[in-house]
Amino acid sequence: IADAVQTSFLEGDGDVVLLFPEAVVPPPGLGAAPDGVAVSRLAFTERFECPNDGTRAPMPTPQLFSFNNPRGACATCNGFGATLDYDEKLIVPNHDRSVRDGAIDPWTAPRYEKQRRLVVEFARSLGVSPDAPWKSLPAKARHELLHAKSRQYTGIYPFLAALEEKRYKQYIRIFLRKYQSAQDCADCGGTKLQPDARQVRIDGRTIADVARLPVRDLHTWVEGLTLAGSDAQIADTVLREARARVRFLADVGLTYLTLDRATRTLSGGEAQRITLANALGAALVDATYVLDEPSIGLHPRDLDRLLSLLARLRDLGNTVVMVEHDLEAMRIADFMVELGPAAGEHGGQVVFAGPMADVERSPLTGRYLTGERRIDVPVTRRPIGKRWIDLRGARAHNVHGVDVRIPLGAMTVVTGVSGSGKSTLVHDVLFHAIESRLHGEHSAKEHLGETVGDYLSLSGDEHLDDVVLVDQSPIGKSPRSNPVTYVKAYDEIRRLFSE
Repeated sequence: IADAVQTSFLEGDGDVVLLFPEAVVPPPGLGAAPDGVAVSRLAFTERFECPNDGTRAPMPTPQLFSFNNPRGACATCNGFGATLDYDEKLIVPNHDRSVRDGAIDPWTAPRYEKQRRLVVEFARSLGVSPDAPWKSLPAKARHELLHAKSRQYTGIYPFLAALEEKRYKQYIRIFLRKYQSAQDCADCGGTKLQPDARQVRIDGRTIADVARLPVRDLHTWVEGLTLAGSDAQIADTVLREARARVRFLADVGLTYLTLDRATRTLSGGEAQRITLANALGAALVDATYVLDEPSIGLHPRDLDRLLSLLARLRDLGNTVVMVEHDLEAMRIADFMVELGPAAGEHGGQVVFAGPMADVERSPLTGRYLTGERRIDVPVTRRPIGKRWIDLRGARAHNVHGVDVRIPLGAMTVVTGVSGSGKSTLVHDVLFHAIESRLHGEHSAKEHLGETVGDYLSLSGDEHLDDVVLVDQSPIGKSPRSNPVTYVKAYDEIRRLFSE
């Protein structure tokens, strides 16, 4: 039978049709027949196409499954997984404003005085007050104010769409970009891949399905994946490598991350552990790893895992050199070099170099390592007042509907293991929420491209005059910037010299 089928494929230019004298129910997945349906003929083809309707698919290659390659990238979003669309949160940033007071932000520009007058008249025609806060207007009226299109009135959405025809003008492009944000691509659903890549399945999962799995579930799936016959032989090396690399990610404590998580949304500790997992996966020996404060930002639980990884790298026969301040990280070292004795012009000297057994000879760091000196915990704390920031339903990345209250006039620490959502809660949700309340559209325009989390309600911001973000971003926007120009001290120095 095998010879007959092979001959049929050869003579039939890659196509074979089996005819049955009586209708039969073929095994599931055989040919082009629906499962469980009796048929009198079955069609097969050697090509990547449906033998019934002729639908073709490209030959599966690694490039087909890469959104960084033109063959695999979604044609609509070019492999970014998102497209720029107009965002109502940017168009109407302050729901406490009325239509007359400029709730629809694009029309607050002086050149759109006519549109401001028309929207006030249109609001009256809808039976709503143009002086009422936007949040108090009925949903139907808000929709009409934004989307209506008639001879008398054009809503802001069709108005902006009409401006698209003038994008060749730079000021129009800049103006429109202020009110756009990245939204999941409607065609690929954020997977970044073209349709053919999303049709190939292994064990019922597409590559997009696999990318959405947390590492813990991916580890289980890859370990349990069994292939038979020639498939097992072909995929043996690939599966072994995939299982090892997923296992390394699990070993460094990143079981909660999904493979499609954007790198820019990772915390510093997460990014560093991914780099270390990659180093472990490479299985290098006689290599030197240089780490700059690997413990920074890590919870004590995560620090233990990190230090275990560093010890594994060393035990493989590698050299590990790390700049470090954390006492626990220093204690696992075999050798310590201390620079000093102070900072700046008073530094740059080796004040101690030796094995950790001789650390008591260190003039400063060793005294902390031996316990001779310690940092005292404050005896008294500032009393908590009656004013609070109350954030409800915070939502972004792995933060799902969190409620949090933060006292005003006090110092609050937000802690937790690496990846628990600390930066997401404080930076992506709380900071942007307060800034949007205090400065209206400023937040969206100042932080284009950043993750802006969602929330249900925010109260207590009426007690604040400003919100300032202090993070690890480089200061200044010019390569010639320096700390003196950034703090505006040079302005006074120049004025002094000019006088």
